[in-house]
Amino acid sequence: MSAALVDKFHRKLQAVEKTRATSEEAFARGEFLRRDIEAVYEGLFLRCVVSFEDLLENVFFNVLNGNSDRHEWDSKISGNVKTLKDCVLEGKRYLDWLPIQETVKRSRVYLRRGKPFSLFDEDDKSKIAQVVVIRHAIAHASSHAQRSFKSKVIGGTPLARNEKSPAGFLRSIARRGPTTTRFQIYTQALGKAALKLK
Repeated sequence: MSAALVDKFHRKLQAVEKTRATSEEAFARGEFLRRDIEAVYEGLFLRCVVSFEDLLENVFFNVLNGNSDRHEWDSKISGNVKTLKDCVLEGKRYLDWLPIQETVKRSRVYLRRGKPFSLFDEDDKSKIAQVVVIRHAIAHASSHAQRSFKSKVIGGTPLARNEKSPAGFLRSIARRGPTTTRFQIYTQALGKAALKLK
């Protein structure tokens, strides 16, 4: 079951990348204004983050309910599906799956050896943490979210003026040969982390 969920997530990432590339081509032809292409990047980035959160939740509850593809991934507690979910929710209507430390901590409580979430390495956690900061900077116009984005994501990275916003940063080129945007770097990082849940 987890493998199918991860494969579905990867297909979503591929669809997002196709839309991103098509939108950049339209921008290059003059069919999009800068604000249009930046809105596309913001929307696509938020879609990726929401899809990743859904993946975390679905894999967690599949393992908790004994529906994992891997026999070494197992719940520490037993009961019917509703009882297990009620136990984890602790009276809340929903759970936050990001920041990733929350999911890792929760998995150590309810899943044997915290697997598969304990398999995330420091690079995974660092990239996912930056993804969360970027998401907050896109979703919230607060000065705190913007300051956090500038200090935790941009840092000392030399950027052009139009690359210092979340959308501009995501569109900026991280490396050449092949040309790769920072958006692609982050979505690839989510895809890499997702493979550990398969």
